[in-house]
Amino acid sequence: NSLMLPGEAPLFIINPRGYLFQELTASSLIVCDLDGKVLRGRGELRKVAFHIHARIHLQNPQATCVMHVHPQYLTALSLMEGGELALSHHNNLALNDRIVYDVEGYEPVHDNEEGDRIARLLGDKSIMVMGNHGVSVVGPTVHDAFDELFIAERTAMYQITALSTGAKLRTLPDKYRRRYNGPWGDRYDARM
Repeated sequence: NSLMLPGEAPLFIINPRGYLFQELTASSLIVCDLDGKVLRGRGELRKVAFHIHARIHLQNPQATCVMHVHPQYLTALSLMEGGELALSHHNNLALNDRIVYDVEGYEPVHDNEEGDRIARLLGDKSIMVMGNHGVSVVGPTVHDAFDELFIAERTAMYQITALSTGAKLRTLPDKYRRRYNGPWGDRYDARM
């Protein structure tokens, strides 16, 4: 997970390679530039993270925070043929227009070219379900990105749980979609 730092020089903080999330502290984060050079802190920048995070930060200035994780239910969705969030839960009315699905990322990201492809595909969306991989969520703040990620994971959990019964999902009328792509916290509870 990464966060752009305020200031003229484009710098971001990110968790270094080799830590579990529960082991991280503020002092263990590293500061890097968009070329992947560690400027402050001790530790190694994970190259696959660099090629995803830095390229998204570079191409999308609104993506101040980038969270790339492999949560259980969104990752399960990414493993399914045609795995997309249905328009079944009330949360889908807000989420579905904010999601893009990457079905072409067949191997781990090893270079800027693939990172640029991911950043272009993300475009103005805030959630990318990455086929056979996990999810990336971006936002103008940590609380925006985290809350949207949390709601997306919960919604995927509801869908996967419902599908596991073998019953058909109910569908909400398309006319109720929110069609909102602005900052998550401007409409939802992230700031709270």
